[in-house]
Amino acid sequence: MSPIRVDYHIHTRFSVDSQSSPARCCLAARQAGVEEICFTDHLDVHPVDPGFGYFDPGGYSRAVTAVAGFPGVSVRLGLEVGFDRRSHADLLAYLEAHPLPLDFVLGSVHVVEDRLLDTFLLSAGNHEPAISAYLDEVEAAVRAAASHRLFDVLGHLDVFKRYLPGGHGRSRLARFQDRIDSILELAAAGGVGLEVNTSGLRNRLGETLPALEVVRRFRELGGEILTVGSDSHREGDVGAGIDAALDIARAAGFRAITVFRQRQPAWVDIV
Repeated sequence: MSPIRVDYHIHTRFSVDSQSSPARCCLAARQAGVEEICFTDHLDVHPVDPGFGYFDPGGYSRAVTAVAGFPGVSVRLGLEVGFDRRSHADLLAYLEAHPLPLDFVLGSVHVVEDRLLDTFLLSAGNHEPAISAYLDEVEAAVRAAASHRLFDVLGHLDVFKRYLPGGHGRSRLARFQDRIDSILELAAAGGVGLEVNTSGLRNRLGETLPALEVVRRFRELGGEILTVGSDSHREGDVGAGIDAALDIARAAGFRAITVFRQRQPAWVDIV
């Protein structure tokens, strides 16, 4: 029996940077042989983020519920929450004021020191302090997830690779191995998962976020929760790179990946 193919990072028109409809994403998933998907539209509460004030929780919930019975595809309701320490309280307040029947929450850092991550990194004369500041936010995010159950899985841990020119992102990553290890250890101990995000396979990076060596290190440090996602913002990318992500999971020592039901993890075999 072939391993189940899932995609736990999909954006629709309820994210400011996507025009996809939930129904078209479901159709694309079925055509790609993806058996389970989770919609993870952006919830951004920092005013500098383009998605600030855009999210419509009621409309989103209704739209996903409407496709819940799509033939051949199991559909889950999720969010991708944007974390930064300065708006952490606002994020918690929003989630409390707008409760949703969520299956899954992905946590990502897109804002550092009141600037969008790409702008923050590219405007820095020295990238290493900027990466360090980003990792400070990621560490704080993992601590918040572990202590307040703010989210279930950390999204695209080394996303800064996406924004640095040439191969600088990959070379910088090696210099922060101790910091990365500390974050992975905190996540593993706190029951916070790691995402293998395949979006980097579709651009000049040519590798997942994070790549195999980080996923393997997470496993060595006791990590058990691992999701895979395309980070698709158009329906044509639903399911893209999922087989490569499963190969990475196996090579890192995982025998199963994680799916979620009402914020509770479950595992599906991949070997």
